[in-house]
Amino acid sequence: MIKIKISLGWNMPLKGSSPYGNDLSIFNFTNTSDNIYNNKKFYINSDIDNPDYWFVIENTRKSLPEKLNISSGRIFLLNSETRYKDSYYLKKSKKSFVDQFDKIYSPYYMGLNKVKNKPPYLIWRLRGDPFEDFYDESDIEFYKNLKPKKEKLISVFCTDKEFTEVQKVRLNFVKKLKYVFGDDLDWYGTDLQINTKYDGIAKYKYHLVLENQINNNFISEKLYDSFLGDSYPIYAGAPNLDKYFSKNSFTPINLNDFNGSLNKISTCIENNMYEKNKENLRNSREIVLDKFNLIKRIDKIVEECAKNNLSTNSFQYQTIYPKTFFESRSVIARLSFLLNKKIKKISQFLEKFYT
Repeated sequence: MIKIKISLGWNMPLKGSSPYGNDLSIFNFTNTSDNIYNNKKFYINSDIDNPDYWFVIENTRKSLPEKLNISSGRIFLLNSETRYKDSYYLKKSKKSFVDQFDKIYSPYYMGLNKVKNKPPYLIWRLRGDPFEDFYDESDIEFYKNLKPKKEKLISVFCTDKEFTEVQKVRLNFVKKLKYVFGDDLDWYGTDLQINTKYDGIAKYKYHLVLENQINNNFISEKLYDSFLGDSYPIYAGAPNLDKYFSKNSFTPINLNDFNGSLNKISTCIENNMYEKNKENLRNSREIVLDKFNLIKRIDKIVEECAKNNLSTNSFQYQTIYPKTFFESRSVIARLSFLLNKKIKKISQFLEKFYT
């Protein structure tokens, strides 16, 4: 049986340990027990020596280096974050970080032959984190049979963060849209609070999906959760989305064109696009559960490696260092970072005050 180690490093704090424990499961992704799928055993954020493959998702799971006895050519980096600037991986520290890996799967362009341009390797989050078992029924079975009652019109998840230009534009867009739609638009992430995203999507016919990036392949769980909740997405994000999902299962809008987007949203609702495209929505939901299933995507990479006869050398100890290891850790660098962060907050406050 093939042994696969997965290090989940997204959301890893600068100090301390990963937010995850060691008792993580692939049950919600595969409907299988014992972390076994397709003759492969998955070890998620757990210590295992001599794995056949090692996948690091975004970063190492610890603030300290991870060391494994593994054959060369079998260590992969999978990007999951969509908020970085285009120049993020052109920084010297990030170049040093990615140089550790044999192959990289990412929506970002890094100018490296070992990078495969793919949508982010993310999880859906509609009813919680799928790596943790909250329910007896797996996500695969639950979503396959889900037919929620649609009691409301349209919803959106959007925080008041304005760290990037896209965040500023989309926040302003939602404010203007809320003014037009009033109580017909429920805005989560500011005033409205819920336990899971399910309550903010499943009971709505339409859901406004606003990505962190408006670039090809930057497709996130925001879209996954809309499809899984059987809610028709009104989408601002990847221009090539119809490469992966039927163009009849979503309506694209332009955040820079409020009046044009408002007209498209109104037309979408007036033409009952949710009712007319239920079959397309179900097909897109199946695509999320299969083609954008994190564990199945990793399984596919392993199968491709085996098909291409990826050479297996003798095992040797190899170390992967976290991103922070390559960043300047001097006192001056840390003070500069904190000062810059403070200046940004003051600048954002002044910008709101004078506009």
